[in-house]
Amino acid sequence: MKKFVPFSFSSISPLCSLASFRLSVATLAAVAVAGFGDFTQIAPFNADFAPVAVRADETADSGVVWAPLYRGVEYSQLFVETPVLNKWQVVKIDLQARGIEFVATGRNKNYEPEKRETWRQTTADFLDENKLAVAVNANFYNPFNAETIRTQGDSNLLGFGANDGVLVSKPEPGRPAFVVYKDKTAKIVNLDPNISDDEVKKIQAGVAGSQVVLTGGAVPEIKNKDRHPRTAVGISADGRYVYFLIVDGRQPKHSVGATLTEVGETLKYFGASEGLNLDGGGSTTLVCRGLDGLSQILNSPANSGVPRNLRNNANAIGVKAANLAPSVRERFEKKMKRAAEKAEEEAQKKAEKAKKAVENGEEAK
Repeated sequence: MKKFVPFSFSSISPLCSLASFRLSVATLAAVAVAGFGDFTQIAPFNADFAPVAVRADETADSGVVWAPLYRGVEYSQLFVETPVLNKWQVVKIDLQARGIEFVATGRNKNYEPEKRETWRQTTADFLDENKLAVAVNANFYNPFNAETIRTQGDSNLLGFGANDGVLVSKPEPGRPAFVVYKDKTAKIVNLDPNISDDEVKKIQAGVAGSQVVLTGGAVPEIKNKDRHPRTAVGISADGRYVYFLIVDGRQPKHSVGATLTEVGETLKYFGASEGLNLDGGGSTTLVCRGLDGLSQILNSPANSGVPRNLRNNANAIGVKAANLAPSVRERFEKKMKRAAEKAEEEAQKKAEKAKKAVENGEEAK
């Protein structure tokens, strides 16, 4: 484990935190947000953030610090400097937590298979409509063009879609599915295109992606090395936790975008053993319900090259969860305060050591 690197974040109240670590292709710094007095300020990596040296307590495993958002729902961030600038965000969902319920976009009111399967809307509208805690975009879809990404309307999902035991879109070969069952188990699986009604009835929510990026804890060889904004979903080895992961992209001074291999590696870092790439690009969106009950955009979507401009997508997936007790937030804030104070002390010691080295004409170690 590399030593912690002081970094920069500020205007969220009261603190942020970070820890550095090494992946095979990049040095990463994990950032967890604490402070929930004004939830609308949780918009990480915003240009309004000014430098403040902080860090996270290193855990026995990876050093990731999770900020509790709702009962069974936690949040963390990731800053990547090499090989390119990237900003990641992840939500971890405990399937065993009381009150957790997954929801995916349901059938269009004028439903017609492979033509009018869903009604296109933004991920924020989907979250508000279903009163969810968090949500991300999901399937690839058609029609897809300059008009449909700007407007609501009829859409056809590419690959599997289901919600609350009702089939929305049939599985397709080559499009693996992420499925949460009503018995609180989750899988990434290639479903039979002729899936039975009885099997669908067991499903709480299901969506489809393009490619498995993590399997059995290993990242498969992936030839595609293109960099884009990405949305992905992962599952822990014991099946208890689900991860929603996003990385912004197409914004050189903010976040460039990731390869599919990096998506798999990052899911693994956060604790996943299985991972699936969902629709990305300008569709990549992570939203959360704020204390005012309305959706808050947590990332910087790059729809049509305009940051924070939300695309109307064919479907999304999210989770319902109960609010946390105030005491939970208070304990977390105290932990973050202690971590930040210790980080600042170490940063000061390092600065003093560097100053003395310069005075002595030596290279700082």
